[in-house]
Amino acid sequence: MIGDDIDTSVALEEAQATALAIVKNSLFSRYDTNVIFAQEGDARNKVIVRYVVVLTLYYLYERLPANIMPERVQNNYTEVMDALREIEDGKKPIDLPQRTNEETGLPVTKFRFKLNPPRTHNY
Repeated sequence: MIGDDIDTSVALEEAQATALAIVKNSLFSRYDTNVIFAQEGDARNKVIVRYVVVLTLYYLYERLPANIMPERVQNNYTEVMDALREIEDGKKPIDLPQRTNEETGLPVTKFRFKLNPPRTHNY
């Protein structure tokens, strides 16, 4: 039992909502989260589903006393958060639909390409 003052279904909903928000926040700058999270059933990306499940379990256990959380839940959480940071930083590619610029149709990146005028060294 998670606690007398909170219904377990509410705790599960809150844990899922937190997990989804964390995954979406990590992906949205590079990937089209609307498309990713609109998928259902077998069309869903299995890695993303695992990330959400791992984080949901972690946030459920987080409500309990510290010594109750299994080590594997903590280890899985750390692994997922590290992977999400790498994805967010562009260090770990993942097969997901990329965000595109509505005007150009090109993928959205963190880099801006702009020609700068030549530098002059007038002192």
